[in-house]
Amino acid sequence: MNNNNQSPKLRTVTKSVSAFPLNDFPKDFPFLLGKEIVYLLASKGKPELEGSDWETIFANCIGADWKPSNVGLDDVVMGNTACGAKTVKAK
Repeated sequence: MNNNNQSPKLRTVTKSVSAFPLNDFPKDFPFLLGKEIVYLLASKGKPELEGSDWETIFANCIGADWKPSNVGLDDVVMGNTACGAKTVKAK
């Protein structure tokens, strides 16, 4: 009997551990984020936080490296894990 409902075996599951549990950032994250936003607003003519500006700020706030990706999947790299930091326009 062939069971096609089995999930695939992932080889890297135990090798890659996320840098932070979900929504549990470093304690100084809000302070660093606020500092970066104030600097951006004071130094930039247009008060918009998007794209590479946001990705760089987010990476700095969590102690990671910003490495721009052409595909846009893994812009923030920390150890052997990576994530994307995207912005959404809203009114």
